[in-house]
Amino acid sequence: MIEAGQHQPGRQEAPRVARAALRLLAAAMVVLAGAMAHIVPAAADAAVSTNLLEQDGYGRIVLNWPDGIPAHTESITAGVAVVTFDKPFTIDLGEFLRKMPDYVVMARQDPDHKTLRLALKFDYWLNAREAENSLYLDLLPREWAGNPPALPADVLARIAAVAEAKKQAADEARLFKERGIVDPTAPTPDLAVRVAKHDGVTRLVFDWNQPVLYSLTQQEGSATITFDRTAKVSLAPIRVDPPPYLTTISAVESEGRLSVI
Repeated sequence: MIEAGQHQPGRQEAPRVARAALRLLAAAMVVLAGAMAHIVPAAADAAVSTNLLEQDGYGRIVLNWPDGIPAHTESITAGVAVVTFDKPFTIDLGEFLRKMPDYVVMARQDPDHKTLRLALKFDYWLNAREAENSLYLDLLPREWAGNPPALPADVLARIAAVAEAKKQAADEARLFKERGIVDPTAPTPDLAVRVAKHDGVTRLVFDWNQPVLYSLTQQEGSATITFDRTAKVSLAPIRVDPPPYLTTISAVESEGRLSVI
């Protein structure tokens, strides 16, 4: 039996202990939240697809990267082909055994997912080439003679088309620079043509809004002036009411140049 006014430590101290525990828990959660705020999530591994072929006399491994091929090294040592990239990737290892049973006996990745290791059935030498977003690895027998196998025809055609497009773009840029065209995408300017008459002389004035080069050729009653760029020009008013000494006038555009005849 407890007398009135007698000290009861269990009932008075329990709330204080609970409050202290809650404060410690809250502080721990704040520290944990702060630590988690500084954690940078790891980038997802790139999903690399494969084209695996047993060709006539050699095996071909094509590793297709989704966004460009990262830096890489490849070698064959003691019958194991080792391909290492500087970015982690995922790949279907079972495909090697299913589609290249005459070349590969085991396939695995290192724990960091940056290296592919293939145990080979026989002794080969490795020829590696890049094309577009794919790395081509050809397993060639030691007795292979001559040049390595060519890339697929459709791949070579696409590469040639890209190279030609780049060449054309470079040629156009050089041509624009030679002609003083700063912005080749700017709309074609309007060219005003005025007629001035002076004491037995008819003068045509071409009002360009930018520097322009020209050449003039004359032969048997006709003249042609050619400018080194093109423009939108209306000659209808002059044709309707030609000035003295002018019977007809026309404009021709060719290869980015304007000729007035």
